[in-house]
Amino acid sequence: MIRILVVEDEALVAQRLIRFIRESDDHPKEINHVQSLATAESYLSNHTIDLLFLDLNLHGKQGFDLLKNFVHKTFHTIIVSAYTDKAIEAFEYGVLDYICKPFTQERIKKALVRFTSNGTTGSGSTTHLAVRVKNELKFIPLQSISHLQAASIYSELVLMNGEKYVYDKPLNSLMQLLPEQYKRIHRSYAVDISRIESIVKVKHNTYQAQLINGHSLPISRSIRQELRSLLATK
Repeated sequence: MIRILVVEDEALVAQRLIRFIRESDDHPKEINHVQSLATAESYLSNHTIDLLFLDLNLHGKQGFDLLKNFVHKTFHTIIVSAYTDKAIEAFEYGVLDYICKPFTQERIKKALVRFTSNGTTGSGSTTHLAVRVKNELKFIPLQSISHLQAASIYSELVLMNGEKYVYDKPLNSLMQLLPEQYKRIHRSYAVDISRIESIVKVKHNTYQAQLINGHSLPISRSIRQELRSLLATK
């Protein structure tokens, strides 16, 4: 069951969006709808969801305020907005997709396919990842990250300088947000391939990726040849 919250203040737009979401695929869905920023904040504080469809203009209030307060949560966000100039800013907050109004059923279906792809379509435009540090939101630029490590239902961001931060999404969900140069090289590790300096054999049939900052990461056998090809062309 995919738990979805639609935050949209125009009733007709909300009805159309909900209908398109329901009809887009066969995944069972629980869809709730709220019309105001305050109601959305209350709902998200008291309920667990998987996916948020968010309008950016809610009775004159900014949907970005909701995004800022809840960006560290585990659910994914899809923006549905008439403001095309806000896309870059939205992707900096790690949204999964940005749909411009007026939207079509095919466009909604495309966004949901990306959500249900389980991390296999990583082609996002995220430039920063938001983490909660001592009750404050800290934005980590992707360029400062050495690699990503799975940590149960979370991910660990390992920075080039060795600092580590916990990100409130599992690695497969996080991969959906990242640009396509990020590859899952092992079930527990992902990295921007530009960070890889070389592939090193450590023992029979066991290889590691040597990163430019000196870190070494294991490589799954299934990805080794593809990784060699990618490194040969970078």
